[in-house]
Amino acid sequence: MCDRNSGLIKFSEKIPSPLFQDPAVRIRYHLPPTAAYKCSVCDAMGCKLWRMHNSKETDLRCCRCASNVTSEPIDTINHEGVLMSEIGGGLSVPTDCIGRYTPAVPDEEGEGFWGQTNVPKEGVDWWTTLPTFPPNS
Repeated sequence: MCDRNSGLIKFSEKIPSPLFQDPAVRIRYHLPPTAAYKCSVCDAMGCKLWRMHNSKETDLRCCRCASNVTSEPIDTINHEGVLMSEIGGGLSVPTDCIGRYTPAVPDEEGEGFWGQTNVPKEGVDWWTTLPTFPPNS
């Protein structure tokens, strides 16, 4: 997802997940997220979530819980889920990853999550429009 200008970037396959196999809880990009799309730590729902990069685990985290486990500060995160990440030498770059956690964008077929650089434009738009922070935080 890191390149928001290209819309669709082919790179990797989907990351399988059983979370959305039941049609009743599948994600539809034209609708708000279902109850299955929630933080594994604090149960926050209705906001952006991140997942471990290149992992088949379904450990989803809200930005606060991802920051807590990675010690990556989120004080610069914006409404699109983009934050500045220090790369060394006093340089920072914009990213939508929180440490080793990448945006958790499920597919609409219930098969799993899109690979970080394989998210279709509709999925990018869906995730980007979700609130960055959990409600009541």
